[in-house]
Amino acid sequence: MAAKTSIDFCVCVQTRSWESVYVVGNTVELGSWEAVNALPLMRRADDPDIWVGHADVTLNSELRYRYFTCHFLDPCKDSAVNTKEMIITRWEAIRQPRSILPHIESRQGVYSRKTPDTFGSYAGRTLINDGWLMSALQVEIRLKLHGEALKFYKARHQQRVYKIKVTPFDLRIKEFGSIDAHDDDGDNEDTCDATVPLLPSYSSTELSVMSSSNPRFFDQKHTGHVFTNNSDYFVFRTQSVAVEFLAFRFELFLESSGQPQINGHTNGNAANGSDSSGASGSAIANGSHGSNGSHSSNGSNGSHSSNAGERVAIGYLLPSSMNDTFGKSIAPLFSKSQLPIGQITVDYLFIKPLLVEAPKHSMRVSYHKHWKKRGTIEIGHRGMGNSYSKFAAVRENTIHSLNSAARNGADFVEFDVQLTKDKIPVIFHDFHVSVSVAKRSTSYLNLSQPDWKGAAENVSNPIEQHVLAVKDLKLYQLHLLHLSHLKEKEKDSPPVLGVESKTSEVTGEDDETLEHRPFPTLKQALTQVDPNVGFNVEIKYPMLQKDGTWECEHYWERNEYIDIILAEVLNYAADRRIVFSSFDPDICTLVHLKQNIYPVLFLCLGATTRYIPFLDQRSNTPATAVLFAASSSILGVNFNSEDLLRDANPVKTANTFGLVSFVWGDDLDNKANIEYFKKELGVDGIIYDRIGEECARQNVFTVEREAKNALFKLRSRSPSVGSSHGSAADVAGALNVQSLVFPDFGGNNHP
Repeated sequence: MAAKTSIDFCVCVQTRSWESVYVVGNTVELGSWEAVNALPLMRRADDPDIWVGHADVTLNSELRYRYFTCHFLDPCKDSAVNTKEMIITRWEAIRQPRSILPHIESRQGVYSRKTPDTFGSYAGRTLINDGWLMSALQVEIRLKLHGEALKFYKARHQQRVYKIKVTPFDLRIKEFGSIDAHDDDGDNEDTCDATVPLLPSYSSTELSVMSSSNPRFFDQKHTGHVFTNNSDYFVFRTQSVAVEFLAFRFELFLESSGQPQINGHTNGNAANGSDSSGASGSAIANGSHGSNGSHSSNGSNGSHSSNAGERVAIGYLLPSSMNDTFGKSIAPLFSKSQLPIGQITVDYLFIKPLLVEAPKHSMRVSYHKHWKKRGTIEIGHRGMGNSYSKFAAVRENTIHSLNSAARNGADFVEFDVQLTKDKIPVIFHDFHVSVSVAKRSTSYLNLSQPDWKGAAENVSNPIEQHVLAVKDLKLYQLHLLHLSHLKEKEKDSPPVLGVESKTSEVTGEDDETLEHRPFPTLKQALTQVDPNVGFNVEIKYPMLQKDGTWECEHYWERNEYIDIILAEVLNYAADRRIVFSSFDPDICTLVHLKQNIYPVLFLCLGATTRYIPFLDQRSNTPATAVLFAASSSILGVNFNSEDLLRDANPVKTANTFGLVSFVWGDDLDNKANIEYFKKELGVDGIIYDRIGEECARQNVFTVEREAKNALFKLRSRSPSVGSSHGSAADVAGALNVQSLVFPDFGGNNHP
């Protein structure tokens, strides 16, 4: 039996007063990578930024571990029971965890570092990621203020400059800071108000100012931050484990007119996320409630003069005002005299944890932010390309098309996923199809009757076309019905040598093999496509367009929709490299927060002249897309080539935020544009049609693996005197590729 080794852990990390630090690793003593079973560390008395801990482990192999910070919330379902829920705030997300060899590096059975570890930094890299929703009760709420969010009934109120602060509270607990802080409603005997739990049911609220140069989330100031209509875009976030009792208080404070403004914000407020008041909601997350003043944000406390910093209005957003997981709500604003003076319009989003059957998430490995700068990854668009509105050798988004791209050397293939009526994820690009319906015989009709006027010209055609949404058809119906594509083939598309012109028919011939047929399931793609090729899974979700129309109406609830798709990937992806993407920024946020394994890219439509632009301003320009991606801590942005050919600066901005840049678009039909994006802009990934048809290429991950195997084979030889075996020239010749700059990406078998 192996002897025990005493391991001393020590890490330097700045934490907020309510946060704790844990260490998790590959032994039972460290929780076997499960955060809820991890080892808690203690804050050192002489230095609040140093956290220490100790564990005795029995291990004859490598000990691997990570640090993370967290806090605890209580749903307060039973006042007699303490039901803490761990909420991870930050964790070390470098793909390879920290490691030591206890049986080698220890001295007399004790391993202790001379200097503390630095949180998030080791092996020459620094990478810290936000936590994900790992508890069944944990819900993240996003509140967005933008456009004409503030409306006042009188001009004198409209002309003032206001700072806004958002504070969550539990309706079961007496709320301090309301218009009347005294309990004069005869409800003093309510034991629910009298019993204050040790922990709150919600976290402090952080703010992202996406209209500033630094969009990352930070703690709010005691009197909030300046918001300007039609200029600013505020995103508030908080988490709750009792969301049915969660409400929000909106407070408006007067801003000093003499302080310099930058982008609508007082100089320095949003740039560093500091809170000079020191309040920043810490009392809330510490569990301090009620009349002790910990919730108070009232800068005036009864003053009637309009002084800078004075709270002049207050409003409430109650659960009854948010009766869905996504929507818009309007909260009235009241003055200190309890008179309505205006209203505030809020977009809300409730992000629930992944509640479907799928492998349990752990901290063993994560690819959320894992991507090394290297040569451009080449990605087959819908497999071998768009076949319904352009020309392609095979039908798009089929198993055959995806495998053809893999055989042509694609590193990844991109395809579109949506749900059928029976909730099966299928691969298809458009939200709608044209269904051919056979008419009954018209022999019994009297076409001379007035009721049938106008029908005469239609009876000669026995087939009628009806447009239906994919979501309204079950999988077997998609396979049995005769379907056509809605868009006509581009008349001016040049013919491709050796490629037969395709029709707009979606349904194939009866004798087609399964791999050639449309509407393959996501599961089929995950299990039947070459495992060496990565998947860029674009999650389709309809958006509101600037012309006032939805891409598809009455769609699935976002959380259920994403849960079903994620479960399919988590259950069947195995070691395949996966990158998610979506044009809907909220879908990107959901995918990112519901799991901690796969990365997400924001698909930016941008300032397009070819498509109807979306109403959501986060997708209007590549610059705002970069700010959204940085704010959300996702992997990066997939830019529209149309934007980057006008102005390449967004790629440089993305690089400063450490974001990955992909590019897609019709301009990539031009080989010169592909070379420009690869060689001059140096984008990380490029998505285009007919990959490998003009220039032969090999999948870079296959090349890398073969090169490494060749290198190991050379090293294993025993060179004789005078022999050139194992020389540098031989090694270079065996590699003869730039493969070693392409690290492994994805694959759950990596430690």
